[in-house]
Amino acid sequence: MARLPKKLDLSQNFRLGVSEPEPSAAPEPAVEKLEKPKKQRVAIPDGCKSITFYPTTEGWTQVRIIAAREQRTAQDLMLEALDLWFEKRGLQRCARRPGA
Repeated sequence: MARLPKKLDLSQNFRLGVSEPEPSAAPEPAVEKLEKPKKQRVAIPDGCKSITFYPTTEGWTQVRIIAAREQRTAQDLMLEALDLWFEKRGLQRCARRPGA
């Protein structure tokens, strides 16, 4: 069975006459790392929960078009749709907060 070679000791390079690099006269300026700004999360109103779903691109586009035409948010349209869906099934319309 073949044996793995021993680990190479790089410190031997310095013993063999390879000199260390000389330090530069002026230290290099510290480079600040640019941090990506954290994405701001949307605050979820008290008494509410979030639901994520993924419509097709065409469905998403249609929601955006209707929202623009009616000058409403996609959130408002989806809450209306959810309330109508509840009503169709004989349930109480409760997707929107009172007064909204």
